[in-house]
Amino acid sequence: SYNFDTIVKGLRTDKAGKIDRLGKAIVQLKENIERVYLKQFKLCTNYEESTIKIYPIVIVHDALYSCLALNYWVNSWLKDEIIKLKSDKKLAAYNFENIKPLTIVEIDTLIVYRENFIEGDISLVDLIEKFHHFVNNKSENNDVLQSSTPFAKFVNDYIADNGINPKVGKVLKELMLIN
Repeated sequence: SYNFDTIVKGLRTDKAGKIDRLGKAIVQLKENIERVYLKQFKLCTNYEESTIKIYPIVIVHDALYSCLALNYWVNSWLKDEIIKLKSDKKLAAYNFENIKPLTIVEIDTLIVYRENFIEGDISLVDLIEKFHHFVNNKSENNDVLQSSTPFAKFVNDYIADNGINPKVGKVLKELMLIN
């Protein structure tokens, strides 16, 4: 389709009009944000709600989800859901400014740079913050392509520009054992 509204609708819903993958991810993130604020997140409840930072991430398995500007659109859907959360009376006292923008992360990025993350060469949180600074930079040099850059491309460029060597040897050995 060349109809933009049809394309966006197709990203959120399937052909039958039911909520689809990215739409489900947004609903799940909204519910988890609420659970974190209400200390209903069973993995951890030993934190102060006013000091936490929430980094919403959607991990995808297909490079198709790293197309230009998709992160922007999916983040806008999450912003709409956060507005709904803000209006919920039981959440009125919480600081929603600590919710960072959504990031679509390819599983391949996590796999390829796994050893770099483990060894502290790079930090996923730092990369996410740098990514959002990069795409939201309102300078005169920021063009449409920069604003619509997918996270996977940003990470690959950042790694190359900063002389960080991807430590893929262990990953490649593990893949060889699997096949």
